[in-house]
Amino acid sequence: MQDSNNTRNGKEQQVFYILAPFLLLSVCIIAINLVRAMVPAPPSTPVDSGAISTPQQTDVETTAETRPLDTPLPPATLPATLSAVPTPTPTPTVDVMSLIPEDANVQLLGPPHGSIFAANDTLSFYWTWPLPTADDQFFAVYVYDEEQRQLLGQLDSPNLGTAYVLHHPAHEVMSEIFTSSGTIQWQIVLHSTFTASPLVASEPRTFTIIDN
Repeated sequence: MQDSNNTRNGKEQQVFYILAPFLLLSVCIIAINLVRAMVPAPPSTPVDSGAISTPQQTDVETTAETRPLDTPLPPATLPATLSAVPTPTPTPTVDVMSLIPEDANVQLLGPPHGSIFAANDTLSFYWTWPLPTADDQFFAVYVYDEEQRQLLGQLDSPNLGTAYVLHHPAHEVMSEIFTSSGTIQWQIVLHSTFTASPLVASEPRTFTIIDN
């Protein structure tokens, strides 16, 4: 009888050992659920769609200083170190003929009309002018015959006191200007660089060169 009781107690202990872990696990799960039920959940904050702000593009026209399109721009000014290019002044037209008095004449002093020279002589032409020559004026000495006229020389200021004199070898007139001996005319002419027309001309005179 005692053996059967012992056997029964042994079986009950085996069942208890088998079911004990499951019972303990169940108790733990129940305890966790109770704890969660007792702890209040944090209040949820509703999402307000109007409270969500989205970045907006800054309007340049409202934040930056702008200038109306119809406002004229201030005139540009040159730096102090630069200067405006000067406009060339047109040269005034000068009536040089009106500057010569009507009674002003070129006075010939020599050689006398009809003079005769040898080929080795020096020709000397003398004259005077009652007015000072302007910067644009000059005298020219011309020699010519029936076929041609040549410039012998020119002066723009007196070189013999208040008179003018031009020297020239006679043989050069014969060899370079004229091809044979004969009567040669000479004349003094006042010119201006402002015009191609002569201003004043002296009376013509003649001389003769004899070929030695």
